[in-house]
Amino acid sequence: MKTALVFGAAGGLGRAITASLQSADVRVLGVARDEGSLAGLVCTSADLTVEHEVAAACLWAAQEAGSVDLLVFAAGRMAHSPLAQTSAEALHRLWADNLLSAHLVNRHATPLLDPQGHRVFLGAYVDKLNFPQLGAYAAAKAGLDAWVRVLIREERALKTTLLRLPAVDTALWTHAPFPLPRGALSPSAVGDEVVRCWREGKAGVVDLT
Repeated sequence: MKTALVFGAAGGLGRAITASLQSADVRVLGVARDEGSLAGLVCTSADLTVEHEVAAACLWAAQEAGSVDLLVFAAGRMAHSPLAQTSAEALHRLWADNLLSAHLVNRHATPLLDPQGHRVFLGAYVDKLNFPQLGAYAAAKAGLDAWVRVLIREERALKTTLLRLPAVDTALWTHAPFPLPRGALSPSAVGDEVVRCWREGKAGVVDLT
């Protein structure tokens, strides 16, 4: 049986990805800030913005599985405020939750990947996020977008996918300054696309519409 390691497993997208993987007969190890919210899943807790906690979670995964076939980064956070009212602390938190966490996960979890393994990072259509009050969030997502693109070029031997998403119907949108856009995707559609990218070996930048 193949094994996947999902970071951000307690979020709306993380739960959907986990369900899609389990439906595909994949063993899932989950990492979330609150493992108590993941009843029934083999999981551990970690704040993904704290390096020693990410390292400990990866050590746990190594003890559980030895190696993994798929690594999924599905963490992130949205907040809104006008840029002039955004504190340095708030900006740093958004940057940490959306970009630093991806860097720490990659640094400590990639060594667990089987040589034929695959990494999937969930991103966004950053060019469509430039709305009033979303400046700090848009900047953090744009940073993640650029970071993964460079990673793909630097580490060509590993299959890596940046899966860019439009609006998805999750609780993330309760932190947006406007309602969920009409036609938003279901989380299950994202979960199924993650499985498809992995099964088909689709590396590079993939836009889900």
